[in-house]
Amino acid sequence: MPEIEVNGVRLAYTDNGAGPAVIAIHGWGASKAVWQPQVEDFARAHRLIAIDFRGNGDSARPRGADLYSPQIVAADVRALMDALGIDRAVLMGQSMGTFVCQMVYHAEPQRVIALVLTGALSGSPPKGHIAGVWVEDIVRDIETNGIKSYLDRNVQYFFAPGADPGLIRAAAVAAYKFDPQAAIAYARSIVGLSIRDKLGEIKVPTLIIDGREDGRTPIEEGEFMNRHLPNAWLKLVPGAGHLVNVEQPHAFNHAVLSFIATNT
Repeated sequence: MPEIEVNGVRLAYTDNGAGPAVIAIHGWGASKAVWQPQVEDFARAHRLIAIDFRGNGDSARPRGADLYSPQIVAADVRALMDALGIDRAVLMGQSMGTFVCQMVYHAEPQRVIALVLTGALSGSPPKGHIAGVWVEDIVRDIETNGIKSYLDRNVQYFFAPGADPGLIRAAAVAAYKFDPQAAIAYARSIVGLSIRDKLGEIKVPTLIIDGREDGRTPIEEGEFMNRHLPNAWLKLVPGAGHLVNVEQPHAFNHAVLSFIATNT
């Protein structure tokens, strides 16, 4: 597994395939492993790079709450692109990672070929009814009960009702690597965060692909973004919740790869 130091922090990542780059940025509580269902299909025509953002997975865990936010992860992604010699890429983000993708675009739009946003967010809290607790209560829960307890009770909300219990359990166990201080800091960093007023500035082709049964960022949020992005498509995948790329990987991969082929 390759590692690289950017902005003074060691980041772990995977690098599969060759061709135009797709950089995959996971969400809160996930890791680069969440993109494993995409590797085989994407690597046939693309260089798929999936990172562990700081504080998660196999990446370093610097101490200090001020070192964790979507803005900081966006700076890390840009530095990673520099270090790997990637001038331009498709950015594919999940949940909190969709904030990161948009922030990379706003900082250096010329480096973004297209955006793929799943579990898409442009404001916190998202529009619609949220299943489970949101960020302020997440912090209180972790501080009171510990992150393992929180994950064991709440990862179910990242999946559609009736999802395979094995998938849910695997996602919870994978998230145990999330450093508690980073988890709390990231959650606090998105309290009240909104970049909705900047949606109109995003000119590149953007695919919003959400699970029809997503309870964490309900489809109302994706619909709002689709209305306000100048060059967007919205794809709703039946039988999937927040982690649509895990629950319905074939539908996800086909839709995303078709979008990239048509719009880049």
